Amino acid sequence: MFFNIFLLVLSVLHLCGAMESGIIGGREAKPHSRPYMVSVQINNEHKCGGMLLKKDYVLSAAHCVNETEYPGKVKLEVVLGAHNINKKERQQQRIQVQKFIKHPCYKRKENQNDIMLLKLKSKAKLNKVVQAINLPKKNENLLDNKKCSIAGWGKTSQNSGASDVLREVTLKVQNNSQCKILWQQYFDTDSMICTAPDGRDAFCQGDSGSPLICGNKPQGLAAYTYPDDCLNRNYPEINNMHTCGGVLIKKDYVLTAAHCVNETEYPGKVKLEVVLGAHNISEKERQQQRIQVQKFIKHPCYKRKENQNDIMLLKLESKAKLNEVVEIIHLPKKNEKLPAKTECSIAGWGRTSQNSGASDVLREVMLKVQDNSQCKKSWQHNFDIDNMICTAPDGKKAFCKGDSGSPLICGNEPQGLAAYTHYGNCLNYPEVYMKITYFLPWIKEIIG
Repeated sequence: MFFNIFLLVLSVLHLCGAMESGIIGGREAKPHSRPYMVSVQINNEHKCGGMLLKKDYVLSAAHCVNETEYPGKVKLEVVLGAHNINKKERQQQRIQVQKFIKHPCYKRKENQNDIMLLKLKSKAKLNKVVQAINLPKKNENLLDNKKCSIAGWGKTSQNSGASDVLREVTLKVQNNSQCKILWQQYFDTDSMICTAPDGRDAFCQGDSGSPLICGNKPQGLAAYTYPDDCLNRNYPEINNMHTCGGVLIKKDYVLTAAHCVNETEYPGKVKLEVVLGAHNISEKERQQQRIQVQKFIKHPCYKRKENQNDIMLLKLESKAKLNEVVEIIHLPKKNEKLPAKTECSIAGWGRTSQNSGASDVLREVMLKVQDNSQCKKSWQHNFDIDNMICTAPDGKKAFCKGDSGSPLICGNEPQGLAAYTHYGNCLNYPEVYMKITYFLPWIKEIIG
């Protein structure tokens, strides 16, 4: 999905998103000026922030402890009274966690109710550098543009590691309606707050669970943000998250839509990879093959704004191992016109409804080819009858966000690549595909 501004999102404390987060920009905090701050650690490595509520209770983000990632015995503990977490400062207190208690309605995939209590095995010793913080008593709306602060030991820049010392930054609260527009179903106006960026300061990977302090009171817990570009205002979720579909056409080449990788939105280094042999992309199925992309090759005449020539080849770093669940599909040989009402199918991991998130499992749907004249009438100058196909809407079935690049299969051959549809209405508008046969000369020239 694409948004036009970057937002930092936090869970409101009276109730309860969820990529790990940390501090970018800002400044080093005065040592021990935030005596409630906690470093939540797993196997002696900093994982998240948190705050001491009671001598034996810490509040943090629920996604900081993932039972799937840590199925066995792990050493879960907190460090109190720290400034430099990579030093054994004499005032530090390291206490093991007896149990973690996640909100009963926590949903990791939907970033909902991302809040958790840690019950400590022993009570903290309160002093000048270790103190419990009092929670706010009333559930009140924070004013727009209100200045708040957040501190943590997370990344100090987009590509850095975690900070050794506690850092802090001042941020302004963003209007809830704007947050809702941009984060859509992931943002709950009742239980979340978000802050707006200035392109310099933000929280980022490494310190989810850190408290947002407004007027000396903790009003939020850092929950989620974009995983690979915390400061970019036009950055979609991509790293380790499903972005588009594609089709394997050679052991080391995948065909997909060009708009799936936007250099303007991804100016730095990103981890671009493909997953083959998958059914449930949220699970590590034994038959899956995860291969990094060596380079992407967009059609030389691709025009994003006009939706023209939206096709791209991905050259893989290593060849796929072909087997029962990973196979190459053969491209059609002739550039022939598909008759209207031809039944075709498309599959993908995109949204299952207009306002839902992406699907965990591969889903498929049957659609009928629409007459080109009707497509042209609907999309006007955006539809090219020579190199595009469209399917007719029926108000019930469609491809949607997350399905771009998925192949339209007609008679066992891939005839199109899902390219674009109506942004706010997947079900009631003709959906457009790049016509693969039109681009065969370019594809063959690249892959040989």
